[in-house]
Amino acid sequence: ESALLLVDRDMQYGVLAAQRFDLHEACEPHADLVDYFNEVRNNRKDWNCNMNMRIGISYKVKDPRLVWLDDKVLQVGIVAGFFGGRELHLPLYGHARCDESGEDPEAASQRTALAAAVCERVRMGEPLVVKPRHGSNSKHVSVFARPHEVGEQSVLDAVDLAVLAWDKSWKKESWNQNAVPKGAILQPMYIPMISPDDDNPRLRRPIELKVQVLFGETVGACLNTHPQFLYVFRSGEVYLWEQSSQGLLRRHHGHSEPLPEAALETLCAALREHWVQMRRDSEHLARCAGLDEIRVDWLLGDPRWGPRVGELTYMGTFALDVLPVSLRLARAFATGHLSRLRAPPPSTAPLASESRQAPLV
Repeated sequence: ESALLLVDRDMQYGVLAAQRFDLHEACEPHADLVDYFNEVRNNRKDWNCNMNMRIGISYKVKDPRLVWLDDKVLQVGIVAGFFGGRELHLPLYGHARCDESGEDPEAASQRTALAAAVCERVRMGEPLVVKPRHGSNSKHVSVFARPHEVGEQSVLDAVDLAVLAWDKSWKKESWNQNAVPKGAILQPMYIPMISPDDDNPRLRRPIELKVQVLFGETVGACLNTHPQFLYVFRSGEVYLWEQSSQGLLRRHHGHSEPLPEAALETLCAALREHWVQMRRDSEHLARCAGLDEIRVDWLLGDPRWGPRVGELTYMGTFALDVLPVSLRLARAFATGHLSRLRAPPPSTAPLASESRQAPLV
């Protein structure tokens, strides 16, 4: 219960920031969503319900202005622009847009450059990842821990698959995500939490921390692979959930497998050294873009690259199986928007220093 009080406290940062937040026009809630916000505050509608409602509305409005948030190519450059050219993402070694007609000279040029980048990196023996520009949920991602052993053609074949990749799960995603041009990207492989050869596919992935931001304020974070195992408060403190606690997990979702001790130590060390900067960068990104919410997925533990943004997600999941967190996030998001809509003009609104606590970090 004490942990949930801290979750409540952290969510309040987002709620209080909402009234004076400079919101992008594309994030202004649709009338149907405003009605829904009142339901969220008065019943057990959680973040999953909220997300699905917003996804449905996205197909009504079809607003292209925030599609870049789901585009694995565009988001790299746009985010760097918010930071004076400093790249937060893993670098793009190459990318190519799909050209099903065969008549797009720019796409053909991109494909030639991407093939050259593949050949160069394979000859260097650098671990690589090929993924769809337009994908999500880790579908059709090809990892080459030792590309020189499989050869250039295997990596190029993965590019061919990624360019035209499709997965039925993407039909459940937002219109924004499905509006991203099809294509493929080539990036360096971020070090996995245990080993690229581990029998458990979860442990072959990097440590990926999902940092959730509401109205420019970080409200919490969880692991991509082990969302039910631990939670990171706004302060950077790590909390291990008591798996036997009644009401913690969504029904029929069982218990989370534990995070290996070595991975937990790596996570905690990365947070001690980098959390303040990660939080500051995540919040600066959200404020520059004027986003009511954004999930910034940070990769951690690679001594070569340090903390890097893997991707951004708008209208995405967050700790869905940890029901108390999911409920609180949905309520904070709804309350924040409703407080904005009912707030007095900025000139008469209370100053932030009068209505908000000092930052914890």
